[in-house]
Amino acid sequence: MTQFTSERLLLERLVHSVSDASKAQLIAQIPSLLEADVVENLPPYFHAIDSEAKAVRWLDRMLSESELFLVRQKHGDDLMGFLFVSPDPAGEVHIGYLLGKAHWRKGYAFELLQRFISYAQTRDEWKVLIGGVEVSNTASSNLLTKLGFAPQQSSKGVVFYRYSLD
Repeated sequence: MTQFTSERLLLERLVHSVSDASKAQLIAQIPSLLEADVVENLPPYFHAIDSEAKAVRWLDRMLSESELFLVRQKHGDDLMGFLFVSPDPAGEVHIGYLLGKAHWRKGYAFELLQRFISYAQTRDEWKVLIGGVEVSNTASSNLLTKLGFAPQQSSKGVVFYRYSLD
């Protein structure tokens, strides 16, 4: 299992073979994490996850579309958020992240992505990170810019940011 830490965070890749008990605990936490403010700027399939049944479907979709990392505090069990990583054969890695509202404006997103960039630089097959941000999501746009991502093209209200790992 892939995992890495930062000063305050533990990032752990979730795999399909996770134990039933761990999966049940995770599923129980997803609806409260994916509240309306958190998913406001995310695709429609992140919205209205208000039951464990919907959380199961959402989790299955995320696991089929990406490498899914759980974000937790280094010394705690509570789920803080997710990091989504979708590499393609050409070395472009699409990333996304979300943190529960209680964890906003505390530097966690910066710390999370800064540590992930360090991890990504160890992956020889990865050449560039790409993150898409809705135009209205200035907090994420500013964060990616601060981390060294450069804005590229935009499409349908989404600006794509690029970070070269070379």
